[in-house]
Amino acid sequence: MSLSDYKFALAVVSIVFIAGSVRTWDLGVVTSAQIQFFKNKEIETLAADRLKDMTAIAYDPIKKDVYVSDANQKVGSIFRMKTTGDAAYTAVEPIVAKQSATVQGMAFDYRTSILYWTTGNGLSINYVHVPENVTKVPLTGVVLFKFKDVIPQGIAIDTCRGYLYWTNCNHLNATIERSRPDGSEHTVLIHEQLFQPLGIAVDMENDLLYWSNEREGMYYSIEASNLDGGTRRTLIHGTHHQPFSIALDERDIYWSDWVNDVVWTMPKDSFQGGVQPTAVVKYESIKTPMGLITSTPAIVNDTQCIAVTRTQNNTWLMTEATLQETVSYEALRNYCKNNGILHANGTCTCALGFEGNFCTTHVCQDYCVSGTCTVDSMGRPQCHCPADFTGERCELQMCTDRCQNGGQCLLDKDGHNRCDCPIGYTGNMCENKLSDFINELCSVYCQPSNPLMKTASAVCRYIINQ
Repeated sequence: MSLSDYKFALAVVSIVFIAGSVRTWDLGVVTSAQIQFFKNKEIETLAADRLKDMTAIAYDPIKKDVYVSDANQKVGSIFRMKTTGDAAYTAVEPIVAKQSATVQGMAFDYRTSILYWTTGNGLSINYVHVPENVTKVPLTGVVLFKFKDVIPQGIAIDTCRGYLYWTNCNHLNATIERSRPDGSEHTVLIHEQLFQPLGIAVDMENDLLYWSNEREGMYYSIEASNLDGGTRRTLIHGTHHQPFSIALDERDIYWSDWVNDVVWTMPKDSFQGGVQPTAVVKYESIKTPMGLITSTPAIVNDTQCIAVTRTQNNTWLMTEATLQETVSYEALRNYCKNNGILHANGTCTCALGFEGNFCTTHVCQDYCVSGTCTVDSMGRPQCHCPADFTGERCELQMCTDRCQNGGQCLLDKDGHNRCDCPIGYTGNMCENKLSDFINELCSVYCQPSNPLMKTASAVCRYIINQ
């Protein structure tokens, strides 16, 4: 990109702040096309801009800058919003160049001015040293970790003690992990009773780590532990929530819920149970809440933080020598799996029968409930059902709940079902007990007015032909 193109991009990507200074907010919420700043659960400021596919957000509490990701911009993937002034209009600066994988989570280290981000299915954690002034061109960024089976989602930083924390949302091997900011001392803290952990946040003042866990099915939980993963506790658990991002302030925890399109809050020390969350804001389905930030994060003051960091040797701090990145041809050649085609913009075109950002998932995977799956000429899955199943995914058993009272469901050569009733039952579904059926029949048949009856004292019998 030429310098003139970059200047044009800065002019195009802009932001308008409405209703006062942004320095008065205490919670920021990102939707795909808007950032809303709240004060005491009321909208204090809106950021209406031309960014249309935002997901992650991070905050610099020293310079009051906001960083936000957008997957639908050609000029970059991460942008900086300068929020220190009171002007009604300010520009958004692209900080990180267009990335091949969507940014999922971000964390900013205000002591070193380093921005970290996760890429989800891109299987990496990246970083960039953010310059104080406007960059001439967006920065490429550096790969801190490149994983094989870890899907990094949420990310948080303990600026005092010098640790990065992140969630691995691969439900086959979900974990909570940490390392030094330079990637050293990489450790898995928690690997049990996790299904799909997403959001994560550090309470540095109280030495606690919080994360959200989407459990299998419709269940969820928000949990906490010590910073080393010990003394695990549950803050809240239930059903029909999907917490995506979490954030903390001095008193409360906040989380964005994708099921109900709500941002919830509750006291972050409510481990005793019985406390129900309250809604900060409810969105329409087209404005699903994504990333969250607080303007007063729960950090210790500078004097306390210096006391902590002095106990460490500071060997983890980034240096200019580490700010380099090389990508081998072999890595590019194997970027798209299963014969997928890699394009210059970093996206993959998958071969028939495969899907996903990297063409790793076969369309038949877990598609048919019964029977076999094949791929049609358009690359779509088709199910071939056994004789006693039907439905698009062979999910309906033709005899399911058909016969009552122990009756056996049988299929004829044309695929029609019928019930073979046990002795003592009759009806199309074996729904009638013969004793009740006989009494009803005899009450009608054995009447004195019936010309077939010779005497009123006759006994009615039903002969069962077996």
